Amino acid sequence: MLISHLHSDHLHLPTLRRFPATTEIVVPAGAGRLLRGFPHRVTELGPGMTTTRLGLTVQALPAHHPWSRFPGSRAQAPPLGFRVSGNGSSLWFPGDTGLFDGLDEVVEVDLALVPIGGWGPTLGEHHLDPVQAAEAVHRVGAQWVVPVHFGTYWPLGLEVARRTRQRLFVEPPSRFADEMARRLPGVRLDLPDPGAHLTGD
Repeated sequence: MLISHLHSDHLHLPTLRRFPATTEIVVPAGAGRLLRGFPHRVTELGPGMTTTRLGLTVQALPAHHPWSRFPGSRAQAPPLGFRVSGNGSSLWFPGDTGLFDGLDEVVEVDLALVPIGGWGPTLGEHHLDPVQAAEAVHRVGAQWVVPVHFGTYWPLGLEVARRTRQRLFVEPPSRFADEMARRLPGVRLDLPDPGAHLTGD
């Protein structure tokens, strides 16, 4: 299991405890202490580091996102993206990130699992919106893209104008599809419903 950063919508301790003890959890360097006492094998990686398991090579990549677990927290770790390769195929998951120069250094991949949204009233510079996500796909040269990180997590009590919530929570998939069709029409795009399964062919 690859954990990109410390925020609780990614590193959620009660959820991680539910996975079998045989599950290996890969976290950013410095995050291992948050999982102290877990029965799982925990591997810490920093940007540029790699680990190999079951014939797959996992390379940790830098990401442009806050380091802390929450504002004011002393728990800090560098946010990561991941490039996974093996058996002649490769995929890229950038974690939560904004656009930054380091994306140009990612070696071309077959599949990109690219975030296209967020959960709060704004995205800020540390998340990709649908247009920026298409730019990120272009930079890493992916041939197949599946958008993630949208439409599933809106905290109770966080009220904003209906139009704002629609733009940030509901519309990202269609806006991303439009941008991909305009800019990268040769790239395969799949837009599964949350919880659906995809099989490569």
